[in-house]
Amino acid sequence: MNTLNFTTGASWGKNKFNVQTGLNGIKTMLKYACLLLALMVVSADAWGADLTVNNDNNTTITKNTTYDNVTLKTGNRASYITIRNGATLTINKTLTIEAPTSDRDSRRKYIKVESGGKLIVNNVVFYNTTGDGYDSYIEIQNNAIVTVTGNITMNGGPKRNYILFSGNGTLNIGGTISGGGITRNSDGGNANTGTVNYTGVNSTTICIYRYYNLSLSGAKTYSSDGGVTIDGTLSMNENATWNFNGANTLNLNGPIECGGTLNVVNGTVYIGINAQNILKGTYNKLYFSSALTSAGHYNLCGDVTISSANFNNTYGTTFSTSYNIAFNGIGNPQNATIDANGGTVSYNGSQSLIKGTYNNLSFKSGTGLKTLAGNVAVNGQLTWPNGNISLGTYDFTVNPTKISNTTYNASHMFVCNGGGNSGKLIFQSSNSGDFTSRFVPIGIDTEYRPVTITSATVSGGIGKIGFAEVPESGTGSATDLQRYWKTTFENVSGVGATLNYKASDVPSGTDETTLKVSAYDGTEWNTCGGSVDSENHKINLSGGTPGCQCVTACEPVKTFYTYQTGNWSDYLTWTLDPSGQLKKNPGNVVPGAGSRVVILNGDKVIADGNGKKCMSMRIDNGGSISLGTTTNHDFGTVSGQGTIMLASDQFPAGSFNAFMENTGGTVEFNNSVNFNMPATINGVAKFNNLILNFTGTNTATLGRDLVVNGDFTIKKGTFQIGNDANGRTITVAGDMLVETNGKIT
Repeated sequence: MNTLNFTTGASWGKNKFNVQTGLNGIKTMLKYACLLLALMVVSADAWGADLTVNNDNNTTITKNTTYDNVTLKTGNRASYITIRNGATLTINKTLTIEAPTSDRDSRRKYIKVESGGKLIVNNVVFYNTTGDGYDSYIEIQNNAIVTVTGNITMNGGPKRNYILFSGNGTLNIGGTISGGGITRNSDGGNANTGTVNYTGVNSTTICIYRYYNLSLSGAKTYSSDGGVTIDGTLSMNENATWNFNGANTLNLNGPIECGGTLNVVNGTVYIGINAQNILKGTYNKLYFSSALTSAGHYNLCGDVTISSANFNNTYGTTFSTSYNIAFNGIGNPQNATIDANGGTVSYNGSQSLIKGTYNNLSFKSGTGLKTLAGNVAVNGQLTWPNGNISLGTYDFTVNPTKISNTTYNASHMFVCNGGGNSGKLIFQSSNSGDFTSRFVPIGIDTEYRPVTITSATVSGGIGKIGFAEVPESGTGSATDLQRYWKTTFENVSGVGATLNYKASDVPSGTDETTLKVSAYDGTEWNTCGGSVDSENHKINLSGGTPGCQCVTACEPVKTFYTYQTGNWSDYLTWTLDPSGQLKKNPGNVVPGAGSRVVILNGDKVIADGNGKKCMSMRIDNGGSISLGTTTNHDFGTVSGQGTIMLASDQFPAGSFNAFMENTGGTVEFNNSVNFNMPATINGVAKFNNLILNFTGTNTATLGRDLVVNGDFTIKKGTFQIGNDANGRTITVAGDMLVETNGKIT
């Protein structure tokens, strides 16, 4: 029997066969010549046989060709198959790529699918090699397609067996991929082109690789149990579901096409691009990379539930959505923004609300405190069954008719806890009637103290009325009401409201019945419409307008603050600005008997005449008033920790109790003649700090007992104890200091 051993190769001359001589030999040669002719047209719709490409051989497929099995044999020379543009190699069963025995680049075992070429195979098996660099692979060039209906099994590592994307080709996989790697070069570099498409025909397992483009084209439920990275585009069939299982990481570094559902059960999704879609589904952890160098903008493809979100991108992350989002936990919410034109955003438990515009906002049952990470506006329904919302320094805006539960109390209110920078609860509506008889449920700490809007007229567009309560003086005056309300009045007029304060907000010495409603217009406080109900401790505001920024109740008197050191009778010494920084003295006036005086730190007021009068005087630490030898002053109630200097024994009239207490100020005598030092000042038998600093060698004689709560200092002059045979008791609670030019006799 004559046998022909033929192996398809790059050169037909390498194929040899032996035949017998003689007539039978000639017949045999003719028979094999016909066979050879048939083999030479292998490129034209070949038959379902096996193809073996031996060591140091190669085959080029130029037309559609079919085999049952194809094997690239081991050896120390290259063996490869090239599939040209327009040609399809179909392998009904298995493609086997055996291991090379040389690590030279020119001696690899591979199949190259050129642009426009196709490879269709059931299963692919790579043999492991003896080391890195002994490469066997399938190369997919631009627009080339490889379809594996079954599995790809790579028994070697990623630098031995791999799928090489040298262009934007496609690998369709119906089964699974194991071992090896998906790469762009022989050194195992991450693929930067090409698409792996899981069709779901025979398996729905997403294998653990770093992909460039990943597609799930089957209407199937896919699953994965390990970490996956996608550097390019992720696309899914609209009816596909990917269950990402285990405590692993899914890195999404490229665009995401809307379609399908992603459920991350226990793992983490890292978003590494600053503009893309977010697939509908459930996320255990959704993190946004801190490595991003610009703001991110993300569009939700459908309803999303996020157990833990972390917005690490400090440049900002914006969610645009018309679908539902449920947050169960948020990290760094200050970096995020909601831009919703539909759907409902819900929060569970004690969380910080992401700033932005909401359609519907819902809080699940629970009394946990909600805080704001920025300004929040709700255009739709607010579902708020219970618990408090802490405003901090941000505004919360909502239509008052769209709040689900309007039974308010200390456990169900908006908490104003930002002090002078507190955010406001703002009601908005285009309908004037929506504001009428409307509670603004605000309070401080555990005290619920609502504002009641009694009337308002929307004058165009969307009207806004807002309030925040601040438990301190708005004017800076210690004699005005020690509480004020920040306000927002936009596109409204004639706002009427009732504001509640506490009796303790009225300073001691202030007549509550004389208080007047006052409003701040951004420059100064002025009396405005309304009245103060001193019996019930309420402010009844009327006629509120957009120019009104704050509301309080003030004394109908002026408080003068020092603008600089100077004479009492010089108007340049005084300002109506509580900070003392702004020159604000309309009319160029000075304090009188019906005024209050505050001498600020660093300023000194000089009494340049007799008979200076005011309702009260506060001398701040570091401030002072020098009376010299002037007399007949009346400063009303005197307080503070500053200094009163005088050169006589005639102390001003007024109440000095607070000033002489151990938290009070200092009295300094600067006399130039001998005098009897008073042991009581207007009935107060004590000093806080006392200084004797005479201009000459004169003497101050003490004719009775003396009590000093703080320090007693004799800088210059003589302090004589007693003027008769009676003993004197001097009590000094602080330090007793006699300097070089001072003495005691």
